[in-house]
Amino acid sequence: YQKENQQKICPAYAMKFGSNIIGKNPSKKRTKEVLDYYQISDNFILTVGSIEARKNHETLYQAYLKLIQQENTSIPQLVICGYPGWKTKDFISQLDNDERVRGKIIHGTFSDEELDILYRNCNFTVLPSLYEGWSLTLPESLNYGKFCIASDVDPLREIGQDFIDYVHPYDSDGWAEKILYYSDNFDKLKEKEEKIHTAWHTITWKECAENTANALDQLAKYGPQSFATTMEE
Repeated sequence: YQKENQQKICPAYAMKFGSNIIGKNPSKKRTKEVLDYYQISDNFILTVGSIEARKNHETLYQAYLKLIQQENTSIPQLVICGYPGWKTKDFISQLDNDERVRGKIIHGTFSDEELDILYRNCNFTVLPSLYEGWSLTLPESLNYGKFCIASDVDPLREIGQDFIDYVHPYDSDGWAEKILYYSDNFDKLKEKEEKIHTAWHTITWKECAENTANALDQLAKYGPQSFATTMEE
């Protein structure tokens, strides 16, 4: 845009958001209370994010219908953690009224404490988003040492690298296959988790703030007028 409009090219910096959640290491009693309250079993997977079209929960729903049709006995519960977004009333109504997925797909808006418990106790996470900027939930999952199956899109590959697995966002058969594979093959899941524990570096919110401050210092070197104009824009 700056080149096309013969404007001065301003320096740009990529900021990686923090992903560390400060949990309270909940007791077994409190964990059981939360899971029992929401009728969540000890065999579940988690997806975190507002319920809206770009988050692509519809594909997970279709994947679960396929798994149920195959009468797989090892299908984990799917817990959708997120508030209802724009134009999702019909989809949520469909979830709530489809007897085929009753008890298999659970959705709700959970507190920070409850989300911490869900992250700690899920088998793994899934993230079927059609697109993301810098995803918060994928590095959060990795921060907890949890493997993720994510959409095969560039921003998620940038974050997840080879720590996670990928599926085309619209491939409901592929999602069903990968969910079942990692549910049935805990040895492969543990291999992935071990790599996360040993090699993944979590960006803390403190580190994010320090990186932002350093970037602002660099911008300041271009002079007060340039710096003020950049900030105003």
